[in-house]
Amino acid sequence: MFRKEIKENSRSPLRVFRTHSVLILILLAFLGLAVVLTWKDDAVHALQYGNRNVQPHSRRDPAELKARREREKERELRRIRQEAAAAVAAASHGKGRGGSGRGNRSSRDRGGRGRSHRPATPPAPSPSSRAALAPPPAPRRPRRRQREKERIDAGAVDFKNISSTIIAQLTIPKTPPYFKKFPHGSRLVVNKENPDNRLAHTQQEKSLANLPDADIRERFGSCAVVGNSGLSLFNENQGEAIDKHDVVIRFNDGATAGFEKYVGTKTTYRFVNNNWSRVYTRREPRGCSEENLMLFGNGALRFLRALVEKYQVDGKKNIYFMAPEFALNARGTYKKAYAVMDEAGYIRVKGRNSPPTGIEGIFFGLEVCKTVDLYGFQIKNDPKIKYHYHNEVKGVEAAHSFGFQYEFLKVLMHGGFVQVCLPETKTGSCVDPSLHHGSEAVVEAATQANAAEEEEVAGGEVAEDAFEEVEGEQDLGEDDSVAI
Repeated sequence: MFRKEIKENSRSPLRVFRTHSVLILILLAFLGLAVVLTWKDDAVHALQYGNRNVQPHSRRDPAELKARREREKERELRRIRQEAAAAVAAASHGKGRGGSGRGNRSSRDRGGRGRSHRPATPPAPSPSSRAALAPPPAPRRPRRRQREKERIDAGAVDFKNISSTIIAQLTIPKTPPYFKKFPHGSRLVVNKENPDNRLAHTQQEKSLANLPDADIRERFGSCAVVGNSGLSLFNENQGEAIDKHDVVIRFNDGATAGFEKYVGTKTTYRFVNNNWSRVYTRREPRGCSEENLMLFGNGALRFLRALVEKYQVDGKKNIYFMAPEFALNARGTYKKAYAVMDEAGYIRVKGRNSPPTGIEGIFFGLEVCKTVDLYGFQIKNDPKIKYHYHNEVKGVEAAHSFGFQYEFLKVLMHGGFVQVCLPETKTGSCVDPSLHHGSEAVVEAATQANAAEEEEVAGGEVAEDAFEEVEGEQDLGEDDSVAI
């Protein structure tokens, strides 16, 4: 009995603890439920009545708070604008009905009869008032002025004097510097008789099977060098004049089909650069046809064999690769002319000034023909003229200077080497090649100069008078040519 009481008394504290624990858990459950219900009521109240002071117990995201403040600012600004627009509209409405107040009296003021006066609802603001109240637009950033590619100072030196100075230093075909550099004449194309090619490195590029038997030795009376400028589209009658020439030289993808009345149909030689040499290995450009294909440049040499196998085997056309020394002389002459002009202060080009593709064709014409007429070549800038007459390609002066190209052609015109045919030229060799006499005078003067150079070498005497005679003959050739 005594042991049983002790055992029951020892269990009583445990029972008390258990009872208290249950009560505490029940109390905590009620407190948690009350907190949840309170938070829910506050949130519902905030959503229904827009109580901005009520914040949820959870922590808010800073980005959400910032967006919320921005929305509040927008609502406040919208409210202010609406009130201002309503005030402006009310003022304009009252002014329209009369500013003295007599016309605004209500029916009650007139006799007490009628409906009571109710303030009219102001109309919506007009578009003009909205525009007046709208915030000013952000200032536009000024457009960056396009940098000039070249700057020409025509007043620095006399053009005729500097042209004569340039011509005296350039190795243009049929001139004393040219005969001095190439005493026996320059090789035009790489051939089996003279297969030396400094640009060839692989056995395939050096293969004699890709070369013609001999150099181009045939000479002609008149040459037409046709550029790709959109200037040709301004003369519908020059196509017939171009086809009258003995030789017609074109470049790259200059098409004839569809443009016959502008550029003619005849193509004796087509000069193609590295890019278009690769195109010809796959297909012929649309509207193009030619008797001979002239390649030049490192890249074009890689496609020589493929072009020979594609076109020359079947007898479609002859494939030539221009002699590197001839092409380099043409490009070097172009650069030398710029160096002289730049040193004299006549022109200054910013950035690259690479020679265009047309320079090789012009020098080739000067070598194989007595007279050279240029079609589709500009001597001044005109934004109305397209870059190419046969497509919509935009001209980019990143590598070329169009301004210097114009000046270089003027130098050749001044020396009587070429005749630039413009749309306004209606007489002379541009219409009928047989009427050309200027370049023949240059040829005769160059021949005399060459004989003088040989006498100088043989006898050890300086033939300065002979060179001055050449310059005089060149001026005579210019006078006999057609005025541009």
